Amino acid sequence: MGLVKIFISIVVMGVLLWFLALNVDQTVQELQLFTLTLYDVNIVHIILASFLVGILLGFLLPVMQVVQAKSDSRRYERDNRRLRQELNDLRNVSIEEELEQLPEKASGEEEELHGEPVE
Repeated sequence: MGLVKIFISIVVMGVLLWFLALNVDQTVQELQLFTLTLYDVNIVHIILASFLVGILLGFLLPVMQVVQAKSDSRRYERDNRRLRQELNDLRNVSIEEELEQLPEKASGEEEELHGEPVE
């Protein structure tokens, strides 16, 4: 898969360079970017800038998705830990109740065996 990505990157860069070579002598008389106005801008600079902005956006969007997924994963792990602790506490409640009842039965059995109350 890595070789396919490298091959596609080389092809895209080759096409970009070919397109830039065709437009080396072209200029844009006036370029307006939001509130900024630029005059006599070489079209090669415009193409390279738009290509770089596209690469940055194409990189940042997946990064944001990964960060969101990791945040969700941490939250789910925290919830899972809390639920496991709650489940263990519930399991221990029944064991503790049985342990509380066992000494009462055991002391009653010892009284019957020896005929004397156990202190």
